[in-house]
Amino acid sequence: MGDLIRSFLCLELPAMTRQALEDETFFLRTTYPAFKWVSTDALHITLKFFGEQEREFLDLFAESLEERLEVLQLEALRFSCGPLGAFPDMRRVQTLTVEVLGDLFPLQALAVLVEDVAEMHGIPREKRFFKPHITLARTRRPETVDQQIVFPKRKIEWKADTVTLMKSTLKPTGPVYAPIRNWRFLKNG
Repeated sequence: MGDLIRSFLCLELPAMTRQALEDETFFLRTTYPAFKWVSTDALHITLKFFGEQEREFLDLFAESLEERLEVLQLEALRFSCGPLGAFPDMRRVQTLTVEVLGDLFPLQALAVLVEDVAEMHGIPREKRFFKPHITLARTRRPETVDQQIVFPKRKIEWKADTVTLMKSTLKPTGPVYAPIRNWRFLKNG
């Protein structure tokens, strides 16, 4: 048995989008200091969290995903930031998020494809329906967030044309992410 690698599959955000989110959340960071805010360079849209897996699993998953992505033939997806969201809800926030708007139909198709490939390699399907979001902050003790906050104050838009298999190394200061492998969509419209 080899070393286990903690990993997930995601859509990374362009640097300008991450910076815009940092700027937009400045007020929230000062208003809700009890939250542990995700570092700007770690903001992304998670498609599937794998937890700790052996390298062999990741290699087999990657090979199968590549074959399926060739068949799916995605074009670059266009997204924008929607309003704030939360898990479980805004009155008992444990995870503060921003909704993702835009090309949700092809994103859902991609999420289903990822679930299919993961299940084919022994990873159970998510029980919850895929709801695209960007995690902004977490807290151990649930907090209430003002639902009247206008977010974002300006439009934040971007294109995604790459899926990334990301390694996640847990550190006392927070997780550190490093790409293992990327797949560009075949059509970059």
